[in-house]
Amino acid sequence: MKIVDVYYNQPIDSQKPLSACIGFFDGLHKGHQQLVEKALEKKELTPALITFDPDPIVVLRNNPDIKHIMTLEDKIEIAKELGIEVFIIFHSDKELLSQNPDDFVRNVLGALNVKHLVCGFDFRYGFRGAGNSSTLQEYPELFSVEVIEEVDYQKEKISTTRIVRYLKEGRVDEAEYLLSRPFTISGTIVSGNQKGREIGFPTANLKAKPEYHEVKDGVYITEIKVKGTWYPAMTNVGHNLTFNTSDPLSIETYILDFNESIYNEEIQLSFRKLLRPEIKFDTVAELIDQMKEDEEQTRQFYK
Repeated sequence: MKIVDVYYNQPIDSQKPLSACIGFFDGLHKGHQQLVEKALEKKELTPALITFDPDPIVVLRNNPDIKHIMTLEDKIEIAKELGIEVFIIFHSDKELLSQNPDDFVRNVLGALNVKHLVCGFDFRYGFRGAGNSSTLQEYPELFSVEVIEEVDYQKEKISTTRIVRYLKEGRVDEAEYLLSRPFTISGTIVSGNQKGREIGFPTANLKAKPEYHEVKDGVYITEIKVKGTWYPAMTNVGHNLTFNTSDPLSIETYILDFNESIYNEEIQLSFRKLLRPEIKFDTVAELIDQMKEDEEQTRQFYK
């Protein structure tokens, strides 16, 4: 897949004639996938995805700490899996986002050689969002436009906001359905307090990339990708209540049937199902008994 970087007021390399979908696409969920599918239908054109980095809201609110379902790297990986051949990144700054909508269409989209453009019904662009899906259709000499209406599931819009709500409620299996894949984060394995090893459940402690939304505290059935291989696992997200720690939020994963040192490894962690909330046990023995039960449920899930 070809990656094209677009910066404000810099020359733009014209591409092969493109059929492009445009949006921020956080999560690339089932609603977004409808746009991708429409872009792919134009077989005579090269399928492309146009997105923004950083998130325009980050720039407009001057807040770098806004959370997302996926990173740019995740988005590139999923777009490639969906069949996108050209991934175009508009590098957001106030100058780019403040462009007159007409200039944006003629000088940016036109320069990229977009011939068919797919957008959502609520897509906006240009200074103060003055451009929208209707104004995009005023340039038939440049490209045709296809507008995708709201995509619903169970009488509610499939949206990034809805998926984030599910994550905060621990409903990761429902989020998985809307995403068409498990909610997955990435980061680095770091050393922990070794409490898991002491009780027979050695855990890998994940320092996740800070951009990701957090899931509800609790114990989850998960999968972890280490050195290119996926393993079944169970993960505690929380604060080690039984050991009376006051550490910041920790993500500790017990990998089933795995006994390798993976400190400093870059990994991916997928959340499949919430088993239970995080509990403060009266004794370590009670914790061990519960973890054995958690492990059995995890094994049954993967059977």
